[in-house]
Amino acid sequence: MTATGADPLDEEDSIGELFGRLVDDGRTVAAAEMQFYRQVFYRRVALARVAIGLAVLAAALVLASLIALFLGLVIWLMPWIGPVGSGLMVCLFGLVIAGLLVRAALRRLGPALAGQPSFSSPDAVREGATP
Repeated sequence: MTATGADPLDEEDSIGELFGRLVDDGRTVAAAEMQFYRQVFYRRVALARVAIGLAVLAAALVLASLIALFLGLVIWLMPWIGPVGSGLMVCLFGLVIAGLLVRAALRRLGPALAGQPSFSSPDAVREGATP
C-alpha cells in the first residue's frame, strides 16, 4: 500500500506488463550508473590534467639532459678517437643501454602475454587460468 492507498502491484497487471516495467526500470538504472561513472571519469581526468602535463614536461627535460650528456661524451672523447669515432662510440653505448632496457621490459612483460585467460567460466578468469 502506498500513501494514496493504491497497491503498486495491482492484481490486474499481467506478468508481461510487470516484466516490461522491470526492463524499463533496469534501463533507467543502467543509464544513471553510466552517467555517474562518466562524470567520475571526467572529474578524475580534469584533476589529473595538470599532473600529466608536468610529467610530460619532466620527461622532455630528461631527454634533453640525456642528449646533452651524450653530446658531452662525444666532445670529451674527440681528442682520443676523433669526432666520427667518438660519435659512433657514444651511439653504440646508447644503443646497448637501450637494448638492455628493452630486454628487461620484455622479460617483465612476458608473463602477461604468455597466455590468454579462458572466458568459459568466471572462476577461470578470476584465477587467471590459461586454456
